[in-house]
Amino acid sequence: MAISIEQSVSAGILSGELAAIAERVRQSTVLVYRENGNGAGVIWRADGEIVTNKHVVGNSKEVDVVLADGRKFTGIVA
Repeated sequence: MAISIEQSVSAGILSGELAAIAERVRQSTVLVYRENGNGAGVIWRADGEIVTNKHVVGNSKEVDVVLADGRKFTGIVA
């Protein structure tokens, strides 16, 4: 199978764009810890709202949240 230089360059550009998107998503992903387990969430809004699944938070009123850079916060379940 032959790949032209044009296809190779296009693939490289696309690969770089996908890597940039993946990095942005990774930075938005958080770990959510509670007494009976843990899970993941995504920072949804700039004001700190996080979206996760109900089974991740259970009946907890508060959870511990760890950002991609290691910072830790207490999250209030709404």
